[in-house]
Amino acid sequence: FLLFIGLLTGVRLVFRHLDATLPKYLTRTLGCGAPYGTVYSINPAMIIILVPLIGAYTQHIQPYPMIKYGTWVSGLSLFFLAFGGPHLWPSVCFVVVLSLGEAIWSPRLYEYTAMIAPKGREGTYAA
Repeated sequence: FLLFIGLLTGVRLVFRHLDATLPKYLTRTLGCGAPYGTVYSINPAMIIILVPLIGAYTQHIQPYPMIKYGTWVSGLSLFFLAFGGPHLWPSVCFVVVLSLGEAIWSPRLYEYTAMIAPKGREGTYAA
């Protein structure tokens, strides 16, 4: 379990980029008027809409494959920033793809954690 959580650390670091370094990146590439708030707001909007939809559509699939596919999607989101150049659209694509991956894997991580935890220790594993 600890190895699994350790491997997810890389994907969680992408979210730190969204919070910590994307504003500076947008300011440096697009200038002081960069619409960071608008770009950032794509993430919560997509999560609110997609999590229930994806959850309902994929409830028959086990959590581990969903976590695996979702983390791959989230990880691939960085390629838009790496190869998109100094424009707004790569940042928007980055947030859209990152949010799609998050909507796939994040809710299923809690399900997986509760599933593998010993009986009566679910809260310890979830913390």
